[in-house]
Amino acid sequence: MTGTLANIERIIFLTRSSLGDLLLMTPAIRAVRESYPFARISILIKQEFREVFEHNSDVDEILTFESRALREVGGWRRLREELRIFQVLRKGRFDVAVAFYPEDRTAWWSVLSGARYRVGPRRQPFHFLLNIKVDAGEKKAGVRAYFLETVRAISAQTLSQQTSFRPTCDEEAWAEMFVQSHGLDEGKMLIGVHPGASGRYKVWPPENFAAVLQELREEENMKVLLFQGPDDDEVIRQITARMNPPPIVAKTSSRLGQLAALMERCQLCIVADSGPRHLAASVGARTLALFRRNHSAAWRIYSEEEGHFILENTELCPHCPAARCADKIPVHEVYGAYCLRKISVGEVLSKVREILD
Repeated sequence: MTGTLANIERIIFLTRSSLGDLLLMTPAIRAVRESYPFARISILIKQEFREVFEHNSDVDEILTFESRALREVGGWRRLREELRIFQVLRKGRFDVAVAFYPEDRTAWWSVLSGARYRVGPRRQPFHFLLNIKVDAGEKKAGVRAYFLETVRAISAQTLSQQTSFRPTCDEEAWAEMFVQSHGLDEGKMLIGVHPGASGRYKVWPPENFAAVLQELREEENMKVLLFQGPDDDEVIRQITARMNPPPIVAKTSSRLGQLAALMERCQLCIVADSGPRHLAASVGARTLALFRRNHSAAWRIYSEEEGHFILENTELCPHCPAARCADKIPVHEVYGAYCLRKISVGEVLSKVREILD
């Protein structure tokens, strides 16, 4: 820990992360806001995740970049975007740049920003570009604690580790109208299911989700709601095709806040190892996450006392190394790594009833 830095007027967070990580950064950003209350705080993120911070009072400025342009191998589009980012960073005249993850590009961005203090993890090839180096690791402490440990290097601390996301009043009104119009507000427990994830190996088989949804909606005191994200068309199609009548589906790909506002109204959200898991937690919904083996160490972020639970297969898998899931999907299957598929429908139903009892 360096102690509180003097004469700090402008701070920027640099990240190429996606939804889940961005939500888990919010307590660390809050810590910086509380420790440097007069500083202007900016964040540079992918354009598609701007909404995460649009109504976050701890962030004064949202800067974005086009991730697709940066993924191009060569070409004028990538060069133009790199140059634009450089100009944006230099214009900001930042005093502190925080690059949470060991990424070459964000380490270089911290230098290009001209910041006097450049904070980031020591274990990376370009650690020499940083002058405040952090030894924390996300796999040991969990990702949220790792982000908090990173900003603790500049003496930023907060009493609350709660992640934050705020739906707008319009989004809350939209969600209320949705549950009323579909009869989901009739005094029964609402169970939300978000089956999608960033990789198919993270997605529990659709036939299993269908079986769980079918069973739960036959309970006298329960209603179920299926969430469809921007890349979930096929998995949703497979789930609904196995159910008669089809379940109620909320298509929330246009606004993240609409999904958050619906999750807020659920007594439990069944989710994958995915960003929506953290979105549900951010608005206070209880969660049950279905995990591959050996992946919960860094992501066992929330406690069961807070209402967040994990189901994972603990048996050794002959297709993977002992200490790591290789994310292999069985031949002729489309979804679910071997170990994820070993979580049974019965186990999920039993855990849901245990949580809600």
